[in-house]
Amino acid sequence: MAQLNEQWALKHQWASVLEWALEIARAHPSSPELTRAHSHQASLLEWVLEANCEVSTAALAHVYFERLVLRRVVNKANRKLVAAVSLSLAAKWNEPESLGTLLAAVERHYSIPRATVFRSEFSAYAELAFDLRLEPGDIFPHFSRLLTQAERTPHDYLGEANCGVSSRVPRAAGG
Repeated sequence: MAQLNEQWALKHQWASVLEWALEIARAHPSSPELTRAHSHQASLLEWVLEANCEVSTAALAHVYFERLVLRRVVNKANRKLVAAVSLSLAAKWNEPESLGTLLAAVERHYSIPRATVFRSEFSAYAELAFDLRLEPGDIFPHFSRLLTQAERTPHDYLGEANCGVSSRVPRAAGG
């Protein structure tokens, strides 16, 4: 995990918060904030798959969560709530019909009532500059990683007709 934290910090060198994250990763490789953030992000994928929702919703939630980390919104006390809010915003943007199912998973696994998630959304939305639109290049690395975690390839998940990136993404062995 320490290597993943360092790669993430190096990719976003322009942000001073990442210098802080890199220092934490070097000083405490077993417990940096980014490692804990990734554990909450892994939970988001589980809930999305459990609810039979799109992996892209989890990818959007990951980007929103990481942007909130960059804005220093996430801390030890609120990281579960911020992960839940990120998922809620992603679901509203990407597949609103799944929101109830995803919030039920949040309630079940994190014991965060949906009313608390809803009350916290506006603050997160404001921190995201009132803009949930993302460029495909911001989402695709998360989408690819999440598909790998779900033991799928973009080609298998999207199908032949919808996978315009299949020639650039190596297929998994046996896939």
